[in-house]
Amino acid sequence: MPFDLDPNTCDASKADLCFCDAAATSLGAIVIATATDDGLVRVEAIHGNPGGIVVGESLALPVYLDTDARPGDSLFLSILPNPARPDMHTFNVAFRIDADQLEVACNPGAPPLPLSRAIDAALAERCDAHLGAIDDEWLQSQCDEGGCSASGGSAFATVLVVAVIKLTLKRR
Repeated sequence: MPFDLDPNTCDASKADLCFCDAAATSLGAIVIATATDDGLVRVEAIHGNPGGIVVGESLALPVYLDTDARPGDSLFLSILPNPARPDMHTFNVAFRIDADQLEVACNPGAPPLPLSRAIDAALAERCDAHLGAIDDEWLQSQCDEGGCSASGGSAFATVLVVAVIKLTLKRR
């Protein structure tokens, strides 16, 4: 998931923008799955409350996840079950798993995220706080590395306009 460089979200942390906003599912579940030859994924492990999903089941992933998974790829899937319809689920996000680490694509980069910590964070009541306790870099604003210079510029412009207005009123 790419960083959102919108100056209006400049205060959002790396935890929120790179992982938590999409993966946090304290009311749902995390499913670890392996992509199969037939375009489905086979459920390998479940953490949390998946509704009607069971280990060993094959699932079709929605196109909007854009996983581009190849057979044998391991995936971390965040889902929200529908209590009224156990056969229906909302998939929030899919991250690839490589050597027991989640591939969290973020610019500027996020700290490494081991699978076990990602599962705990996604199921925690406060995902961002959980990741911040692991590594405080997760709590840094995207602006800390220059991602929102436009926001600083507009603050400067506002101060400049106010100063010009005050100066104009003083001369009257």
